[in-house]
Amino acid sequence: MSNLSSVVPVLRGMADFRAGQCTDIAGLESRIVEFQRECLAGTAAVGALVAAVDHKNIGIDPDTVGDTGYLVSMLSTLAFELTNWLEEICIARTRHNLNP
Repeated sequence: MSNLSSVVPVLRGMADFRAGQCTDIAGLESRIVEFQRECLAGTAAVGALVAAVDHKNIGIDPDTVGDTGYLVSMLSTLAFELTNWLEEICIARTRHNLNP
């Protein structure tokens, strides 16, 4: 899932699940897990890059540093929300009712 167009099937699957029309819940779960991994990998990569750069000595604008921190926060939040989706899928399976 290294590009935005590959996220579209995940979002469509989430919408179908929310509407009670998901026909491939295992496939959706797999795509969500992959998307979550991408978010966590992105969080780690950006976080490590920000931590490794000596901002004062190479002249990076403080606003850029703030923006990258915001990106890390957004990716972390998205990964957490994807965990919530996986929990909803698990609950739906337990109840044998794929309508949330």
